[in-house]
Amino acid sequence: IALDFAIGTAPVGRLVIELYEGKTPKTCEQFAGLAIASASGASETWEPFDQIIPGILIRSGRVVGQTELGESPFEARFEEENLGWRKFDERGLVGIWGEEKDSARRPFFITLGPCPILNNKHTVFGRVVSDDTILDKIASVPIDPSNHPTSAIEVINCEIV
Repeated sequence: IALDFAIGTAPVGRLVIELYEGKTPKTCEQFAGLAIASASGASETWEPFDQIIPGILIRSGRVVGQTELGESPFEARFEEENLGWRKFDERGLVGIWGEEKDSARRPFFITLGPCPILNNKHTVFGRVVSDDTILDKIASVPIDPSNHPTSAIEVINCEIV
């Protein structure tokens, strides 16, 4: 999956994520489905990234978009899958945040370094395989005292590569 990012209104580049389909097939299928839907102009997409914890992780916003009845048209539910199969032991690992009540709207995150506190709590379903200078650009966005970025960080395009 390739994700193109913008900071504010300026495109900053692309991160390519290898999905661990053999270890987390449901999560990978759901993430890819959401990425494809988002890229095709569907109403389902991620809110701007809402948290940067320096040296630890960057986290996307929740999945947003709904029908006129207020229901999510995206039927997939992100469940904790194969917890503990892989440790959060390096930069660039991609996981689903496991603390959202509505499991269809869970954000994803990318580690900025080893994060042992996340082990056995969140599903590792991929890793960044492209040049991670884009990750550095995102991680260097100024944050407020609550670790919220002061500029919008958004996924502006998704592709299956």
